[in-house]
Amino acid sequence: MKKLSIIFAVLTIGFTACTDVVDLDIDEKEDALVVEGRVLTSDSVQTVRLSRTTDYFNPQFPDYEAEKNATIRFYENEAYIGNFVFVDSTNRFQILHQAVVGNSYHIEIETESGESFRSEPETIRQVSEVDSIYYKKEKLTDFFDSTYSVYINAQELPGKGDNYQWKTYLNGNYQNQPDDLTFFNDDFVDDEYIEEALMYVLDQEEFDQRANANNEIEVYIEQLGITNSYYDFLFQLSQQSASGGPFAAPPAQIVGNIIKENSDEERALGYFYAADVDVSDTIVIRR
Repeated sequence: MKKLSIIFAVLTIGFTACTDVVDLDIDEKEDALVVEGRVLTSDSVQTVRLSRTTDYFNPQFPDYEAEKNATIRFYENEAYIGNFVFVDSTNRFQILHQAVVGNSYHIEIETESGESFRSEPETIRQVSEVDSIYYKKEKLTDFFDSTYSVYINAQELPGKGDNYQWKTYLNGNYQNQPDDLTFFNDDFVDDEYIEEALMYVLDQEEFDQRANANNEIEVYIEQLGITNSYYDFLFQLSQQSASGGPFAAPPAQIVGNIIKENSDEERALGYFYAADVDVSDTIVIRR
């Protein structure tokens, strides 16, 4: 259910916030490289997906096997760690490595056709813990019937410059639709205790659709500490999404952090990011 418009209205403190869009068509030349990669402290397996763009007016589902023969080298603090390996069952490149807060990470890519790219380094910054997660059955506004609203409480870390992203999981499934990803910075909440931060809202129809055999929905939240650069990238995505409409111009290029070798101007599409992650407890929503 779309909820971004009401999330921050019910917080006790205002945030700078916007929506992280997952699927977005880009007005870019045909057959450009697209990179989707991340390094997370919560995972021992780090992943990258590669694909190629198609013409804007002839969108197709990404072909994640188009660059399966590419070479992806992985670096920590500028030291070579190893190569990612393509896994056919997931259509992802993977490498086994435990990321560490305070370390920087980047990748180098060589495509099958001989193109070379390098991501700008991302340094992992510590994220605060989710103190508690809970839900309320309530009527948030006159425009909604009773809803199941999921909240968290968390302490914001001292020192400005922290950026956060939240990811919601329902019955183990990551909610990755355009309105399901939110992020904000600490410009107005540095070192504050954040209470009743609204994460997700289900109306009765969505609850009925998503409930398991026991008529329940298990929910947990991932809280990510992201870099300023990745925050800016997500902000570009949100601006692009907000400009849509039946008469809108095709979206413009969104600048990521994957730079083509020997060219400061030319970049691949997408982003390779690194983040610290705290995972909340799991709660069970019942009718």
